This record gives sequence, structure tokens and C-alpha cells, in this order.
Amino acid sequence: RAVGANDTLLTADSAQADGVKWAALTAAKRIATVTTNVAIDNTTTETDLISFSLPGGELSTANILHIHLDVINFKDSADGGSAAQFKLKYGATVLTGQNLSPVDNVNLFGHIDAYIYGAGTTSSQEGHFWGFFIQNTQGTAPGLEQLQENFRGTFAIDSTAAATVAITFQWTTAAATGRQMTVVGGYAEVIKG
Repeated sequence: RAVGANDTLLTADSAQADGVKWAALTAAKRIATVTTNVAIDNTTTETDLISFSLPGGELSTANILHIHLDVINFKDSADGGSAAQFKLKYGATVLTGQNLSPVDNVNLFGHIDAYIYGAGTTSSQEGHFWGFFIQNTQGTAPGLEQLQENFRGTFAIDSTAAATVAITFQWTTAAATGRQMTVVGGYAEVIKG
């Protein structure tokens, strides 16, 4: 059998003489990637951790948009007086998390996973955000400090048209030094239902 075209995979098909055929790969599709560090240091400016245009028709009525971001150096060593806030945006709708207060002088590492689900119609979706960050203890006993963020909500966006999707981050107060958070990579993918 000849090699298939890009974005195809070999699948079983009893109608074929040899029992297999090349079929389009439709289970998942990468939409965006983060390949350059996004650092938010000592500023109150709301900053995109990832932002992209989701093409119309990708969510449909039952597909899932999954966003994954890897985070390092999440800490407040300025004076402990700030909080951090994440937002998940789809079109003109914004889901906002609580104000998180990282433990003073503790360097946290972790990840963010966010999902937007088609919820039965092309104009109804559910959004879920989950962030988990734990103390970096390279070579020492496991750290006890951790920080979690979880929130959810609904969207009513016409998913047949393209719309902007973003995850943003913002410190509530600025500092000269010591307030940091860096995304070192990530991606967005659509999982077909």
C-alpha cells in the first residue's frame, strides 16, 4: 500500500480488498501554539497568554476546544500585597477567575488547561478553566505550597463565524520587582466529537 496523504491515517475498512484504507484524520486539529515565552513582570497590564482566531464551524454543536499552557516562575516576592487574575475569553464574553494570592517568595510551576465545549447548538458553549501550580523543589523534599484556580461559565457565541479566543493574566497591583509569571509554551486544539 502506498503512503497516504498528509493528515490521513490507515483505518480498517472491510469493503476494501486488503481490509484497510487511508482516511482523513479528524479526531483533533491544532489551532494555535505558543512558542515564545510570555512573561508578565511587575505590571498591572492585562496580558494575553494566548490569543487566536477560532475559525467558524470548528466548535459546531459537540466539539471541544482545549488550551494547554505551561507556567514557570509564578511568584510574588515584592511585598505579598498583590493578587493575580486569569480570564478565559471567547468572542465578546469573558469568564473571570477569583483573585489569587501567591505565597510570598515561593516560586510556583504548573500548567493551565481550559476547555470550551459546543453545548448542543452552534450558539451555546460551556467554558472551563483549571490552573494548578506547585512549589519548585528541584532536588529537595517536595514542596507544600500550591495554588489552584478553577472557574466555569457559559458562552452564547455564534460558532459558525470566526471569533477570538484568549486566556489573559493580570496582577492587581504593580511592583518595582518580584511579581512574575511566565508561560513557556502551549497549544490550542479542537477535539472533534
